Amino acid sequence: MLHLLCSRAAGTLLIAGVAGCATLSPRVNVDRERAAVQAAMARGARALVDRDWPSYTRFWSNDSTIEVLHPAAREWIVGWDSTAQKYRALISDSSIAYRFTTLRQNIHVSPSGDMAWVTQEDRIDITRTGAQPQSVVQWSTSVFVKQAGQWRLVHAHASVPPRPR
Repeated sequence: MLHLLCSRAAGTLLIAGVAGCATLSPRVNVDRERAAVQAAMARGARALVDRDWPSYTRFWSNDSTIEVLHPAAREWIVGWDSTAQKYRALISDSSIAYRFTTLRQNIHVSPSGDMAWVTQEDRIDITRTGAQPQSVVQWSTSVFVKQAGQWRLVHAHASVPPRPR
């Protein structure tokens, strides 16, 4: 089994064997941190739906190390400048309306020290001007880092699950 080991001083992630962040991190109140991460995710989704750019920027860690891998982006986005450019264009496109629904049966929030990762299944309802509404189900993984007491998104990865046969 592989785990990520965190080194804040070096700003790197290392892959290692049996040991992981959970064994190296100080004890945290998991329920409180899980709720704080879920609240951060809800604020980020609300900011995107409301087209609230200032709030959406506070959802992310605004540095060069963040990454986004998403089927809609059709590319691997690295760094805040590139991420901001993509999401700012998305938010400013008034011909598209979004509604996000987290399918609660598949959400897992795992905080460990100053890191947390979330896996979940989302349904995104998309309405484009002059087109039929569309729903997309995606599986996603989000990685958060606690910065100045706030959970900030540093990595987002989503994929569309295979259709049942």
